[in-house]
Amino acid sequence: MEGISPPGQLNLRAEDLSGEWRRWIRSFEDYLLAIDLTANSRAAEKRKLALFRHCGGEDVREIYSQMEFNLEVSGEITEIEEGVAGRKLEDVIKAFS
Repeated sequence: MEGISPPGQLNLRAEDLSGEWRRWIRSFEDYLLAIDLTANSRAAEKRKLALFRHCGGEDVREIYSQMEFNLEVSGEITEIEEGVAGRKLEDVIKAFS
């Protein structure tokens, strides 16, 4: 969708970090909806995570790279694919919160 701008970078140095996070993630989720990226396929999740890291900025990418995720999803071990290891955007959002 043309003309839709992604949210600015997440300011992890904001005085009210909790408020900053709530506003930013709401804006990011609205952006995903506006560009029609709401599917839950593996390919869609990879795109959402890539956009999350890109839009979040360097600090978010650094934190993300250090996060550990349980490889067990819904009782099944997922295959490790290009370092994503079964990660879903909703899991990342919970970990950041």
